[in-house]
Amino acid sequence: MRFNRFVDEDRVSYLHSLVFTFGEFEAADELIELLMPAGRIGEAVIAARHVTAYGSDDALGRLSRRLDTPELLTLAITQLEQHDADPEAAEEGSAAHALAELLYLRGLLDRLLGRANAGDFFASMRAADILLNQGRTDEARRVLSDQAERDGPYGHNARSKAETIGENQT
Repeated sequence: MRFNRFVDEDRVSYLHSLVFTFGEFEAADELIELLMPAGRIGEAVIAARHVTAYGSDDALGRLSRRLDTPELLTLAITQLEQHDADPEAAEEGSAAHALAELLYLRGLLDRLLGRANAGDFFASMRAADILLNQGRTDEARRVLSDQAERDGPYGHNARSKAETIGENQT
């Protein structure tokens, strides 16, 4: 895997501000096209997740399909995990959220469950989605209930989703 390490950092910074401050979808596409050849795949995934969450035409899904080799997917996951673990790198794009979405899109339930067990809210929610799609409602409810018991900043969301699953089964 060979990457072009040169990237116009001024352009990246400008596009980053357009994407994360103003939600510019076209800027996200250009930003992704600058970051991918430079091997900065984790940053590209964060930008794609951000614009997808705010109404883009599935930028994250398109980018996920471009990660067509195990090496690229592994690099993206590694970079996102590193970004998520670095408090200085935490930004409006939420590496944890982007990582959970990427793992969900790729159907990597074991990775999602591992992160969910470590307390990752976004991974818990997406793992539950996969489990529900597979008809494994008891397991989905357990993942959500475990997250709700941690009572982090999003505990009520997990609790509400777990309760909804219970209501739909009765």
